[in-house]
Amino acid sequence: MLNKRSLALLALFFLIFSLMLYAQNQKLSGDDSRYSVYGLPIPAVWKFQLGYLRDDDINVSSLSFYKKDQRDRTLFFSVINNGLDNTKQYRVQQISGGAILFPFNDDDSYQLDVGGTFDKIKNTSLDNKTLFSRFTFRPIRELWLRIGYEYFDGHESGKIRNTFDDETLNSYYFAAKYKINFASPIAVVGGGKSNGNLNNRFGIGLLLEAPYQFYAFGGYIKSTDEIENTRTIAFGRYSPLRPDGLPSGFFIWKHKSDYDFQLGGIFYGERNRFVQPAAVGMLTGMFISSITLRVNSQLRQRKLMAVTDDYENADYSIFYVHLNQKIDNVPKIV
Repeated sequence: MLNKRSLALLALFFLIFSLMLYAQNQKLSGDDSRYSVYGLPIPAVWKFQLGYLRDDDINVSSLSFYKKDQRDRTLFFSVINNGLDNTKQYRVQQISGGAILFPFNDDDSYQLDVGGTFDKIKNTSLDNKTLFSRFTFRPIRELWLRIGYEYFDGHESGKIRNTFDDETLNSYYFAAKYKINFASPIAVVGGGKSNGNLNNRFGIGLLLEAPYQFYAFGGYIKSTDEIENTRTIAFGRYSPLRPDGLPSGFFIWKHKSDYDFQLGGIFYGERNRFVQPAAVGMLTGMFISSITLRVNSQLRQRKLMAVTDDYENADYSIFYVHLNQKIDNVPKIV
């Protein structure tokens, strides 16, 4: 006998398979056999970066590179010596990398993101391993589906100084977004385990688009662990593909009972890259990331550069960040 979870997975796979057949028929019946959400092709740019940082008498060095075309960063890699781990707890030697693949005839409708990180904790024989993967399917322009899985096997700082506790995390989810005129509802459902403890989550959001490229978003994610319930609010203006000389920008607020995060930005100038796909992708990613692993945030955003290159978003860029997070006051035992 199949349990309810198995039946739900079978129904989901049947739905995706049916949509794939429908999308293929739509392409064959149209003038263009290719579906694209990225615009016209542009020559790929390869960017390399050597970095050095001195932080509290600790020397940090890095080598990073990525390949970028009209599909954004499709290949990225980074090596860091003496940097902080992905949760900013301790020093590591780290290798990170990933790729964005289009496995079916180079068709934008089917996108596979994969990546991973390997850390060696300094002055120990311990290591951390993370895996990041997600598959995005766009059967028609109005519909967007995604399945994701993330995994972490490593260590967190222990309650006794210079000790480490084992930690194993995983997260899996399904998300969907459908555009109806000026409104786009978004739904997400998923689960995960933290050291064997199961936690299920589900949420819904709504994106509204207004004249002159303005937009607003609101969403809520409910968790079996109430401390993980998350509210997300966002609003802003994206730039048209041909800049109109007006500034664009965004503001995102995520709130939990022990966590308050705000991120904002203003972009101005002839070179304004904060267009609709960038704006929608960013706020959708911020909403869905509430049910994913924090250790993989840099891989999901493809930001492995030691020195940020966000300044390239426009001729003039201004960013705002606010974080207020509860920290358990548990003293380290020497």
